[in-house]
Amino acid sequence: MFYVDLSTGKLKTKLELLRDFPNVSTPEKWGANTLAAFGVAEVEDNSAPAFDVYTKAIPDSAEEYEEGKWRVVYRAEPIFQEYTDDDGVTHSVADQQAEYDAKQISKLAHEQRAVRNNLLKATDHFGLSDFTMSEEMTAYRQALRDIPQQEGFPEVINWPEKP
Repeated sequence: MFYVDLSTGKLKTKLELLRDFPNVSTPEKWGANTLAAFGVAEVEDNSAPAFDVYTKAIPDSAEEYEEGKWRVVYRAEPIFQEYTDDDGVTHSVADQQAEYDAKQISKLAHEQRAVRNNLLKATDHFGLSDFTMSEEMTAYRQALRDIPQQEGFPEVINWPEKP
């Protein structure tokens, strides 16, 4: 939860306010008197806007949208910035984005393989020695095994239908 300092318009957290006023004790639930003593108003925790995957929303300030009602104003900030590491190697934004994308694809592939493995496990009993597996079930299980070789995997998957 955020509060707006009514004299400066800056956002503050409860912890920041308590640090600003170290010798003040407060009730567990803050009411109008506590807010007035700190010179703040509660700020509604509205949803952050959605940006592209390389941009994050940062709470920046508050705006009074109705008499006595405040909401957070967000600013867009890029996740990646060019930097030079301790070895003198410069890491460009494009390089960092490519590394991030590769990690996301790898994570998605791992998750999709887990789904595929669970579907295979759900049909393992058809392969027991006292059971004859149908051709349809054999084809289904092979199609599940072939999913990682599909074009577009792991982002686009053509899941086979269970017979």
